[in-house]
Amino acid sequence: SWHDAFDRHSRKLFKNNLAYIGRKDLVNKIDSQINDDRVKAIIISGLCDLGKTRLALEVTRKYQYETLIVDDYRSIATKDWAHFESSSGRILVVIENPEIQEIQRIIEEILGRSHLKVIFTIPYPNYQPSLFQSADSRIAHHKLESLSRQECEESLKATGKQIDYGLSSWIIHQSGGNPGILLSAVNFSDKLREDGEGGYNQVGWANEC
Repeated sequence: SWHDAFDRHSRKLFKNNLAYIGRKDLVNKIDSQINDDRVKAIIISGLCDLGKTRLALEVTRKYQYETLIVDDYRSIATKDWAHFESSSGRILVVIENPEIQEIQRIIEEILGRSHLKVIFTIPYPNYQPSLFQSADSRIAHHKLESLSRQECEESLKATGKQIDYGLSSWIIHQSGGNPGILLSAVNFSDKLREDGEGGYNQVGWANEC
């Protein structure tokens, strides 16, 4: 369920249900696309731990009872898409980390289905839609950018962790605006005080895709 997926994700990097911070314009834009019957597929791309999954969950929060989180997209056959569509009302299908070559196949499966919409999250910062996708107004692509310094500061504050100004500034700078690395660094903050750069390297390695 949406709720189970949100609970797993919100506790993955930081053991707390943190408020969503930043990217309000993007949230609103994707929300409008969710409610635009012309848009059938929404692709969110970006670096590992940049917040793609959290964004997908955030934009479907209002629609959690019509959202399907797919753990294994490879197991979905054509008949399954037909079954999803047969359900009453709209179904939003969230698919994480599909192989690039599979994106087009899945899009072709749902383009002709009136009650289905799919949201992809893909960990490829340099992903470029195919010419077919770029020319099709039914397909939207959003490349996720790093958080601003202010958003990073707000994220650190939201954790409730007491971190001195010098260490918090260093964490923000080293994270490069990547919220996953930022929150992992908060978990390691005591070790970072002791080990400095060595401790930060452990944070970086822990967050590799």
